[in-house]
Amino acid sequence: MSQSHRTGPAPLPGGRPRRLKTCSPTHAGIVIGPEPASVAHVRRWAAGATHGTPRRSHDVALAASELTTNALRHSRSGQQGGRVVVELLTREDHYLLRVTDDGPRPGEQDQFPRVRDTAAEVPGGLGLCLVSAISRGWSWLINTDGTVTVQAEIPSRAQ
Repeated sequence: MSQSHRTGPAPLPGGRPRRLKTCSPTHAGIVIGPEPASVAHVRRWAAGATHGTPRRSHDVALAASELTTNALRHSRSGQQGGRVVVELLTREDHYLLRVTDDGPRPGEQDQFPRVRDTAAEVPGGLGLCLVSAISRGWSWLINTDGTVTVQAEIPSRAQ
């Protein structure tokens, strides 16, 4: 994946999410701005975009929420003018969830997604553990334009 999301659509004025226009019924997407409240929009959008069972819709919504929250907290997407692109591709037996952020914040070049060893009593740090638990796996890549995409493959049927 080497396409650039920076030149794609921006959120609507006032920070409202914007849906991506796609040519396929199996590909949907949404773009949000840097406001933390936008995560709730992503969660609702993801649950509806699956057209699946409540369990699978919940799993996709949870993963989308966690990955979007991480993008806003740990990348330039959470700063003024930032954005996050969330895409859902429906495959025969799974959903491919992709969350693309604006890349590392200046001075934080090594802040890429990873599961952290976090003590149980310390708040936070469990988002990627949750994504790992509900998905077949997740990965990340740096796009040619410096954006970072984290993707998770979530089963669409009972395993």
